[in-house]
Amino acid sequence: MSNVTSKLITKMEQNFLMSFVSLQVIAGATANFVVIFLFATRRELRRKNSDLLILNLALADFTSLTTFLPWNIYLTKLGRKEHSAYYTSLNTFCLFLSSTTVLTVAVDKFIAVVYPLRYTTLVTRTKTLFTILGTWLVATFLGIAHFTVDVFMSQQNHAILDKCLSVAVLIKMIFVVSLYIVVFKAVKNQLTLQRNLNNHKASSQREKQENSFLKSALNTFIVVCLFYATYLPYAVLQMMSIYANFVTWRRLFSFIYVNACINPLVYFFRIRRFRIALFHIFNKGERSDTYVLSRSKVTDR
Repeated sequence: MSNVTSKLITKMEQNFLMSFVSLQVIAGATANFVVIFLFATRRELRRKNSDLLILNLALADFTSLTTFLPWNIYLTKLGRKEHSAYYTSLNTFCLFLSSTTVLTVAVDKFIAVVYPLRYTTLVTRTKTLFTILGTWLVATFLGIAHFTVDVFMSQQNHAILDKCLSVAVLIKMIFVVSLYIVVFKAVKNQLTLQRNLNNHKASSQREKQENSFLKSALNTFIVVCLFYATYLPYAVLQMMSIYANFVTWRRLFSFIYVNACINPLVYFFRIRRFRIALFHIFNKGERSDTYVLSRSKVTDR
């Protein structure tokens, strides 16, 4: 280990950070690959527009986990600061790709819950595909802009760009949380209405609907917590120009994409019809799940 590293980080902490990030790469990339594989092989999972947004989220998270994080492991092992425009620009690309994709899922959920009767007209297949294309174009443009400023302009201009990008991340976070607050209140109101219904409905049916609303509310809570826990420290540190040494950035970058590992569990594996498709692959001898999927309710969008 270099002298710089020994002054800033212990061998134990260095090994812990490398092991933790490696676990993210292995577990997170595997989970997102399973999601991508299921979407690619199961046509019925791509029929809904919201499903395409979840697929796009898996692709974005898989990209971050297999490109930026391995580089971060290398720098942690190297034990010294190695400034690279490619490295920082790749982080900008992955950060905005992931956060913008989460934003599209939040907007889709907002429309589905707040405007359920107009959802099919507001969210069409063409609009969804253009939205997905837009997330990649925006992330690519910001990554190229970051690289251009880093290479060809002064350090002052680079600092200004970092602040602007951090402000953009914070604004995006506030907007996402605002949407989910409305979604959470709408779910709560729907749950209250269901409990106040007349007793002509079977109690089992009411219980099933309540469980569906509660699951949606829980997903909302998890998404908001993950979004803030992963992106807020990075955005604040960049925007406030707080001095951060090599170790601080290594610690920060070791946790910034934890949400990319957990997103498949929140957006995919907690949804019943997706689990059915997964079980079908491992139980091909059982009856086809096409009939079961057709009867599954579209309440967990």
